[in-house]
Amino acid sequence: MPKYLITNLEKSQTENVFIHIGIISINPASIAAGTVGETSVTFLGVPTNAYVVALPVDTLEAGLVPQGARVTAVNTVAVRIYNPTAGAIDGIAKNWLLIALIPNT
Repeated sequence: MPKYLITNLEKSQTENVFIHIGIISINPASIAAGTVGETSVTFLGVPTNAYVVALPVDTLEAGLVPQGARVTAVNTVAVRIYNPTAGAIDGIAKNWLLIALIPNT
């Protein structure tokens, strides 16, 4: 998976950020009405101090709303999906774009 180095050009900040990008298949379990489901996936190369953005590449089932992502352990990301509908939704496996911002500390 590619990694890119972004250098902050402002003199007040000296930290660089690496960007780690990957396409991951995510198959969430059935998400009950009005709740959030969280699915953990392996995302190699992601440390615990990374910030992660998760975007579905494919269209999600009607009613499902991406809510966020977080690193739960080295190489592991949890993706949260909200179901605001009145019934449970059991989504199928879909491709997601994961973008990790890794501080170069």
